[in-house]
Amino acid sequence: MPGGFGGRVIDLFAGTGALGIEALSRGAVHALFIEKSSDAARVTRENLLRADFAERARVLVDEAGRALPKLRSAGEDPFDTAFLDPPYGSSLAAETAALLVSEEFLAPGGVVVIELGARDAPLRAAGLETFREKRYGDTRVAFLRHAGSS
Repeated sequence: MPGGFGGRVIDLFAGTGALGIEALSRGAVHALFIEKSSDAARVTRENLLRADFAERARVLVDEAGRALPKLRSAGEDPFDTAFLDPPYGSSLAAETAALLVSEEFLAPGGVVVIELGARDAPLRAAGLETFREKRYGDTRVAFLRHAGSS
């Protein structure tokens, strides 16, 4: 992952789409953005057009916990990297990370990058192993790898 992406990424709690768009700029072949706010999703679409990545991306307006099971039943392929930036202090980070594994949305050896509040509890999710954490002021970024065989 350092320096570039070669596969598929999913950006959950996407907001303006900055994380997924950055991955596309570094070589990701496709990005799926999931954002519950239609206004934020509109901004993501505009940003994708400005960056000339619209053809390599899809934006869905939905809650992550509802969207993932729907996508699995629709036959969506697994992702190599997942970005999660849920509201700080919520249980959504752990719940969504666990859902990525249980719904088989994360490829074996795939990476989940989660932005958390510095005071949020350590992240535990079955099937994921934390391999790196960085703190930036009031923010903590956790890097987890799918424990499945690669």
